[in-house]
Amino acid sequence: MPSSVGAKPADKVFQRHRHASINTFDSLKLLASGGFAGAVAKTCVAPLERTKLLMQVQGMRSKRLQNVKSAAPGQRSMFVTMNWILKTQGFKAFWRGNAANVIRIIPNKAVLFFCNDYYKSIYRERVSTVEKIPKAHKFFIGAASGATVAISTYPLDFVRTRISTQEGKTAQYKGMLDCAQKTVQIEGVKGLYRGLFPTLMGIMPYAGLTLMCYETFKQFAPKKKSGETSIIYKLMSAGSAGCIAQTTVFPIDTVRRRMVLQGEHGAKELYKNSFDCVRSILKKEGVAGFYHGAFANIIRAIPNTAIQWTVLEETKKFFKI
Repeated sequence: MPSSVGAKPADKVFQRHRHASINTFDSLKLLASGGFAGAVAKTCVAPLERTKLLMQVQGMRSKRLQNVKSAAPGQRSMFVTMNWILKTQGFKAFWRGNAANVIRIIPNKAVLFFCNDYYKSIYRERVSTVEKIPKAHKFFIGAASGATVAISTYPLDFVRTRISTQEGKTAQYKGMLDCAQKTVQIEGVKGLYRGLFPTLMGIMPYAGLTLMCYETFKQFAPKKKSGETSIIYKLMSAGSAGCIAQTTVFPIDTVRRRMVLQGEHGAKELYKNSFDCVRSILKKEGVAGFYHGAFANIIRAIPNTAIQWTVLEETKKFFKI
């Protein structure tokens, strides 16, 4: 019977390459799982996502659109905004920008979940051999994953935001490519990166908190006889983690959305930079201005995060990762 004892160096090299190829295949499956999970979650909560976005930016559009009959109402409740969308644009309008969001979210979530696992593996290899990673370290792993995602996929997020916040029955952009092309023509390539700084400032604590809270909640959740956490408790853990993280960074998210939209179609820029945007919101709308759409966001965040993480874990189980 063959034995590994006394194996030739070439055999050891072969084993290493074989192991590496398996890891590469698992990585591809992990990317696919993350992308699929993100797409399913975003499609399910698209109506709340668009409502939230419109509420976040109405404060900067109220004067410019005050004479436009089809313009969204001022800073009002989530239900008033949803009713306005339904009456002026129709039921399908709740999913305006969802195709772009799905196209964006597939690489976005694929990279995020891949980085979460990849950075955790690096941590265990180079920092600690202990299986249980400290909560504070999980936060930084999640933050690093979020920053990687933001930098690598930002133009897609930028385009999705502009498409989703279009007002009126007729869309101003035919699609993602049309939006990107018009932005570059009018604002230059740098226009596709408007709002990147506040995005990084928000995505790092958001991703860090989500990962840390999710794994902490799941750790204390009741287990099956097999030792696994049931789907119900995964949903509750993920939903709670998403709610906490989203609420914490919501003011930063409001600033980044407004930075993305300023200068659209060659309009005059309202803010010099992110800090000027913060000062302007405080002066004109008060602290409440940072939280317009927060209620819709909480309602959206719970099912979005719950569906996303649950689909991810079940897909990973299906692929036997």
